[in-house]
Amino acid sequence: MKQPVLRLILRPFVMGAVLLFLAVGLASMGLVSCSHNSLETKAEGTEPETESLLEDFPVEVAGETKQSFSIDTTDTTAPTPKTTATTTATNQNPTSLPDCSPTSIINSGLNDSTLVTWRDTVGVSGEKRQLLAEFTTCYEPGEDRVTNIEKIADLTRGVSIAPSQTFSLNNHIGQRTIENGFVAADALSTTEGLFPSVGGGISQFTTALFNAAFFAGLDITESQAHTYHFPRYPNGREATINWSPPIDLKIRNNTTDDILIWTSYLPDRTSVFIFGVPAAVVEELPQEKVTHLSNCAKVTTTRKRTFNDGTMATDKFVAIYQDALGEPCR
Repeated sequence: MKQPVLRLILRPFVMGAVLLFLAVGLASMGLVSCSHNSLETKAEGTEPETESLLEDFPVEVAGETKQSFSIDTTDTTAPTPKTTATTTATNQNPTSLPDCSPTSIINSGLNDSTLVTWRDTVGVSGEKRQLLAEFTTCYEPGEDRVTNIEKIADLTRGVSIAPSQTFSLNNHIGQRTIENGFVAADALSTTEGLFPSVGGGISQFTTALFNAAFFAGLDITESQAHTYHFPRYPNGREATINWSPPIDLKIRNNTTDDILIWTSYLPDRTSVFIFGVPAAVVEELPQEKVTHLSNCAKVTTTRKRTFNDGTMATDKFVAIYQDALGEPCR
């Protein structure tokens, strides 16, 4: 009886030793892990995998600015967006584009019978009428804003301004509504950046008319530049327009004869022509660019006019631009 009893006593110790031996052997072969970290389930000698992702979320604003928000997800704390702003080259300053000029098709519009009759008629001054200035602005074809640009060009074609008369672009075209043929497109807000608005985009036509009047030597009695510089506009030499609150472009005919505004366009560009009798030779002087407050730039454009009687005059046009879209100067 002593021998069976001894075997019963020793059996648990033997079984425990066998199980321990098996456990040690399996662990040495990497088939069993004692770790609760789910990343450490690979063979011995392999580093645990970690994710290091850099996610870029591009936000394009009407082809003019781009922002990238970079989030490094290796940080276990709440990620902090890093913002960088760059300017795309989709729409450059039209004066720097070699093909942004009147084409033969646009110039063919100058053969319109109404224009030819007016141009060939001797004016009140008895002098021959001629082309005083022209400005062409380019854009991407097919956008909603192009519908508005062409609409305002149609409404302005053939406008005649008598001597000493002041022309208001706002009063002439009226409120921009769907019923009046305008559509929703991007417009600029000082505090909100770009937002959809009926009639959006017509500032590009306003800028073309402003420049034509600028180089024609006409008086520009009211104008306002955008609060943010879009590369498609000449820096500091541009103008915007708004119905309410009112922002207008007003041009006074300071010549001795009637002035005629003529427009023509293609799917990717619009030209504004001003005809009349020349009253001055125009020279644009070097611009002045200084920092305004902490986050804006002040651009001053000076125009020198030498009139037919030899007198000279200068006028200045000031533009204050935000460094970032939708961030007011402070």
